[in-house]
Amino acid sequence: MISSTRLERNAEAARRYYAANRDKINESQARYREANREKCREATRRYEAANGDKVKAGRKRSRQKHKERTKEIRKIYIQKNKEKIKAAQRKWRRVDLAKDAARSSRRRALLTLQTTTPDVRIEGLYYIAAWLRARGDDVHVDHIVPLQPSDPNAPVGLHIYCNLQILSAFENLSKGNRGAA
Repeated sequence: MISSTRLERNAEAARRYYAANRDKINESQARYREANREKCREATRRYEAANGDKVKAGRKRSRQKHKERTKEIRKIYIQKNKEKIKAAQRKWRRVDLAKDAARSSRRRALLTLQTTTPDVRIEGLYYIAAWLRARGDDVHVDHIVPLQPSDPNAPVGLHIYCNLQILSAFENLSKGNRGAA
């Protein structure tokens, strides 16, 4: 059996060796990772699958510890990959038109200082409208009482389920922001 003092001496020797040869060790590890890329990726996947919560917590701590650096890295990534990001956003919008329409309406409502909360019924209306459009009907989801009425004395509508309806595009566009007749 190895004594604890011998283990401590070995650990101290390993620390000294690493400190003295850090660059050499890092280069060697980088060469190994490059030569065995798939093997390293698979090992990482297995570790992350087995230790998911631990990995998430570590990444969160790292992001919090390096907030400014993380922001700068993200900013650089966005600048370098504008087209890739736009393509991914376009793909998401095409795949889930109803969700995108509901999100856009929530955003517009918030921009006009309207309070709104996620409501599955609202999202459902957008899904129905998307289904009708896929069938060939030209429809819009309309605010019965407009969010921004043309008359400054008119009541302001909210982006809530009971203030929404599905109208033909012609009816909605001819109605404008005057509200229900």
